[in-house]
Amino acid sequence: MDEKRGPLRKREGPRHGSSRFQDFRLEHVARTGSRRFSLRCLAFAAGCTRPKCATAPRRTAETRTGVILFTTRSAPKLALKMNEFVSSILDLSGAREAWRPISRWSVGAWLAFYLLFLVYAFQMHGGYLFIDSANLVVHEGGHLLFGWFGSTLGLWGGTILQWMVPLLLAAYFFHQRQPASFVFCAFFFFENWLYTATYMADTRAMILPLVTTGDPEFARHDWNAIFSSLGLLEYDTTIGAIVRTLGWCGMLACVGWLATRGMLATHEKGASSQ
Repeated sequence: MDEKRGPLRKREGPRHGSSRFQDFRLEHVARTGSRRFSLRCLAFAAGCTRPKCATAPRRTAETRTGVILFTTRSAPKLALKMNEFVSSILDLSGAREAWRPISRWSVGAWLAFYLLFLVYAFQMHGGYLFIDSANLVVHEGGHLLFGWFGSTLGLWGGTILQWMVPLLLAAYFFHQRQPASFVFCAFFFFENWLYTATYMADTRAMILPLVTTGDPEFARHDWNAIFSSLGLLEYDTTIGAIVRTLGWCGMLACVGWLATRGMLATHEKGASSQ
């Protein structure tokens, strides 16, 4: 006991239920809330959504855009929807169905035809092939067809239709699961790239004769106009070489796929006979 100050007493806080206790509680909540708000602001400025302990497990998948796009709870739903979408595409395309059988003699005959054509195309060194007469007819038809939708689309329409016709035919035979017809259309889809590559590489030189369905005096080089509008005129030969290389790769891939189908058919027939 202190003689001057009197007996020591234990300092007591406000009692529970009193008005003073309610004021104390509100003041405490306000202080701690402001501290948490300040910490969250600092954490957001540092690049995260909230302060986390180093040992705290990560429960959300976050981005650096300042907001959470999705959490781990919504990720399985998104993956499920994507899986259903891909599955529906496969069902519509017929990719789950088995290919129709093809005899090895048919495969051999088609492979011989494709190899002879590849040798013929290689010896032409980018020249005009006999199949390009059909490509030219489709090309000019594309200008007329897409010309109804404006001059720009009409300019691109020749190449668009020239590539689209064999591609759509290949997609149809893929859906029907006919391997020989599918490879034929896919092969000549990529052969069109050789024709287009020659046309592209002639953009600045303009040596090739121009064919048009209208007045010859108003004929213009398609790719000269396209590359000029895109600012790619000086890269005509480079772009043409890339397109030509991709065309050759596509044709070789089609032939290789058909050869693989022929070997699989032979093995399946041998296994069934045993």
